[in-house]
Formats: sequence, C-alpha cells, structure tokens
Amino acid sequence: MTVAHLWIISILNICLVNCSVLLWSDKKLDILPLQKFTDDEFSHLLEKLDYPEVKAYTTHDQKIPNKFKEFVEGRYSAYNTNDDLISINTTDLSGNETFDFQRIKSDLEYVRINQQNSLFMIISTSTQRNKRELGDEELITSNPEPKGPVAYIGKSKTDERYGIIYSSSALLLKINKTELYLGETLPDMISVDKVPRTSITRLNVNVPKGDGYKTILRFIFSWVDYYWYLTSVKISDTSFNNDYDLMIDKEVSASKDFSYHCPGLTSFSDPSNDVYLYLYDMQVQIDAKKEKFDDAFDCIFFTTIPICSGLFVCGLLSIVLLFSLIALGDIKTMDKFDNHKTKQLSITVNE
Repeated sequence: MTVAHLWIISILNICLVNCSVLLWSDKKLDILPLQKFTDDEFSHLLEKLDYPEVKAYTTHDQKIPNKFKEFVEGRYSAYNTNDDLISINTTDLSGNETFDFQRIKSDLEYVRINQQNSLFMIISTSTQRNKRELGDEELITSNPEPKGPVAYIGKSKTDERYGIIYSSSALLLKINKTELYLGETLPDMISVDKVPRTSITRLNVNVPKGDGYKTILRFIFSWVDYYWYLTSVKISDTSFNNDYDLMIDKEVSASKDFSYHCPGLTSFSDPSNDVYLYLYDMQVQIDAKKEKFDDAFDCIFFTTIPICSGLFVCGLLSIVLLFSLIALGDIKTMDKFDNHKTKQLSITVNE
C-alpha cells in the first residue's frame, strides 16, 4: 500500500462508564489522550483521512483478543477515552477468536491488494444491555418536569456556525407510554457536525439522566438550494443498545441565515415503536452566525385568532360605514333660501 493511500485500523473498547479507543495507522495520529473521542471528532478524523471506507465490527467480549494486536505492529498508534461513538453501522463477530481473526485479516488483505483508503474498527459492547434484556419501565422512567425554557446551542468546528434549538418548556420524550422530560445540559455536551459526502448537518445533544445514563438527540438537517430543512431526530440512550428515528409532523425550513419559529406544539414521532418527542413554541436554526437566532420565518397561519378578530372588526366597521353613507344619501336639502331683496319665504308642511 502506498503512502498516498492511508490505512487506519481503529479498535474501540466501549464500556458503559469508562470507555476507551485505541487507534493505529501508517501515518502519525495527532489525538489528545484525555480529550473525548465523540462522533464529532470521528467525523473530523474521516475528513482528514479523505473519507475512507469504514469497515466496523462488533464483539461482545470485554477485551479485544491479544491476537488482534498483530494488526498494529509497525504502525503509529494512539489511545484515547471515548463515551459517544453511537451512529456507526457494524457487523457482529462470531466470538470465535480464530475465525474472527481470519475474517478481519482477509478484509485487510483485500484492502491492501486493491489499495483502498479504508478505516477498520472493532467495537466491544459487552457492558451494554440490549433492549430485550430490560423492561419498558426500566428503559425510561418518569422524572419531574424542569422549570423554564430550554435552549440547546452547539458550535460547528468546520465553519464556525451555531446550531440552536429552543423550546419554551422542557422537551417531553414518550417511549412506550412512559414520560421523560429533557432539560438543559452542559455546553460541551452539544455539538454540530456534517455527515461526510452528504448535504446533511446534525445538531447533537447529550442530556444526562438521574440514573447515570444519558439520552442523545441528533436533529437531522438537510440542505437544498440554500434552504435548510429539519426532517427528523435520532434518539439513543446509553442504558440500552437501541435507536429510534422520529419524523417531524410538519415542514420546518428556512433560507440560509434565517431561523424558523412556530408557536404551539411541534412533535416528532415513530408510531411503529410508540416513541414521541414534543417541543413547545419551537424556534430553530442550524447556521446562526452567533449564539442567538437570526431573523425568523414564522409559521403563523391565516386563520389564527388575532387575524380572525381583526377581520371581524374590519367587516363590522365596513357595514356601519355603508349604512351611514346610505342614511346620508336619504337626507333632503332645501332648494329655496331667504333673500332680503325679495319677499320672505313661506314654507308649507308639504314642502
């Protein structure tokens, strides 16, 4: 494999609390050992590597077999903690060390022969619990509703723009008839990234829960001809290995450098899994220049109560004015007037 074709193999030991990631490559890796290796950082890594083809594997063993360490010999390596690599499509390994080793080795040999720019990953999920192992009551528990409005503000590292979403009260997440209120979170748990080779931008929000886990919201924005559209949200939870894709119930869009505002209720839904997310008096923007909204496109409908009241008052005044003009038209004026040079006028009752 030539130097121009970068070959990276990433092995991630993902745990529920203390997660770690080990990477090695034919080129030097500049990764801080104590900085979180999140999906945002992973996207930037793919961009630096000229978007390699990703081959990811999942194993249920707590530790990567020592035999697999043969893949890193003669290459640069880096070690880093990790707690937020979720949106990766993986292939399950069988658990047979010899068979899995040969499978990955054959994929690596194929990449070497074809000189592909590839990224290999092995993810350990031994400490994660599957949704089937948990009851619905344990998956999501009701919690007190936080007071006040909620605003999630994240900054993109690529174009220095901000993604902002606002709700006048706490977001309400319903899963299988159980309720979870999502309030404020720390600024470093909110980020904005772009999906490589697509026109999709994501606002990623990590909301901690009282049980030590966290709920992850990924709001999906797509760009079409200088207009952005909020299409869906992907919801994950670190307490179980399952994702939900919720679609929005209305068209939410605005042109570049504008925000979108809509009073009332806005909902995302996945009826097949009975999952719903509600926002109140929502305002959103994915390309704000500062940590505040730009001018807004408003979803005010023509038949709102204030507009109907105004039309009713205008109609009533128009009717009064019409009757007034008709009454004025029926007034008869005198056609004779007194003149000191003539005899005094005498007007009869008939006249």
